[in-house]
Amino acid sequence: MKIAIVDDEEDLLTELSELIAGLGHEPVPINDPRQAAGIIVSDPAIRLAFVDLLMPTMSGTEVLAALRPLFAMPRRLHVIGMTGHGSVNDLCRFTDAGAIATMLKPFLAAEIGQKISNYLAEETERQETQRLGSGP
Repeated sequence: MKIAIVDDEEDLLTELSELIAGLGHEPVPINDPRQAAGIIVSDPAIRLAFVDLLMPTMSGTEVLAALRPLFAMPRRLHVIGMTGHGSVNDLCRFTDAGAIATMLKPFLAAEIGQKISNYLAEETERQETQRLGSGP
């Protein structure tokens, strides 16, 4: 699965890309949030994205607003918000904008793996429910 990572911090992009690749997925690192929507929209294989909240040229909530049309069927893009500023208000801003989950930086590698596993389990369950609902 392709997973986008939107963050202005090069070190974090590299670290997350290596981690995601190590989990058997294909990372799509994006260091300019202004380009994120165009890159993600143009690649339907991207089904999950990790997006930082605070970036200098465009906020994570603005990125989510640009991606909102992809949250619905058939694409069903899911976004996990990341922030190094762990206030409840920051986390609420992400979920209000459409993120399915949030993470505080710095985070452990196991947290990334768990977020991806949770997404895959939910997507598998949704597909199975849809398959059973559209039976003969």
